[in-house]
Amino acid sequence: MTDERVADVTVVVPVLNKMPDLLRCVASLARQTVQPAQVIFVDDGSTDGGVEYLRQLDWPNAVVLTRPSPGPGGYAARNCAVRHAVTEWISFLDADDEWDAEYLRNVDDLAKNAPSRVGCVFTGYARRRKDDTLVDQKYMRRNDAQGVHELNFEAFIDAWLTDRECPIWTGAASFRRTVLLESGLFPEHRCKRGGDKDLWLRAMNLGTALHCNKALATYRTDSTNMVTVSVATTEPHCITKTIEMLLETAPPELGSRLRELYNLEAFLYVLHAARAGRFGGAPLDTFYVRDNPILYALSMVISNRMTAPIWPILEWLKRQGSRGRKVSVG
Repeated sequence: MTDERVADVTVVVPVLNKMPDLLRCVASLARQTVQPAQVIFVDDGSTDGGVEYLRQLDWPNAVVLTRPSPGPGGYAARNCAVRHAVTEWISFLDADDEWDAEYLRNVDDLAKNAPSRVGCVFTGYARRRKDDTLVDQKYMRRNDAQGVHELNFEAFIDAWLTDRECPIWTGAASFRRTVLLESGLFPEHRCKRGGDKDLWLRAMNLGTALHCNKALATYRTDSTNMVTVSVATTEPHCITKTIEMLLETAPPELGSRLRELYNLEAFLYVLHAARAGRFGGAPLDTFYVRDNPILYALSMVISNRMTAPIWPILEWLKRQGSRGRKVSVG
């Protein structure tokens, strides 16, 4: 049920040759029970008719910005939109993902009542796999009984390490515009992937976050023109520079956790690269070996090209083992 309330939120949607998915994304925006004050689409030079489609939308609160050439990971497009936004809060939705109809209502309810220390509101989400099954986010499953709760920086890092994935996902995240600007925005000039997590780390260092423990967003792993598929991962994760900066002033206990996070992201980068048939040890060049010697040894084995023949077998075993945990949907 749609009401006349307008959320003090700008929705940012970067677009680059996503036409097969864009229709679904726009439909999920149109069915929101609370509409945003502004929607900014930023086209990065699409050639599939997407920008023409967006310009034909009969939405008085929609703005279509165009950039002459693509930026890595949509980071430059998002930064462009954040600078143009006029609302207090910014929500991010990629053109190949979608929201539940109640997403913005929940975000607006939390944002309106959030104390000034809260710089982020985020919800749970589900991954839709290629076989059309849904898998709920680890953090959301683990905190099923908590409902809405607040995380400080330390709790955010601990959750990241526990689940081996960042609790905040872009398509389920809303930030105060001032926090994004103070954090330095997305790292458009220094990385092609992983920049979202890099910004969330910097932003969470400035305040706290409120989490709504409902799966109100859907991340599709079978979408068109995915950056995570096309970009190699044989170079260091850009988040390592941010962690090194934080370590300069972090107290000992937090410093230990940050080094663990540094090593975890390096390991996951090596793992992702090996699965894609790309091998090399660049992400391990500055690994904190003393903090995770076993993880370092495992990373070195995985990064060796000689392990290539075993990856198809391991991927098959992983698929077999996960079948019982899938949630089938119509």
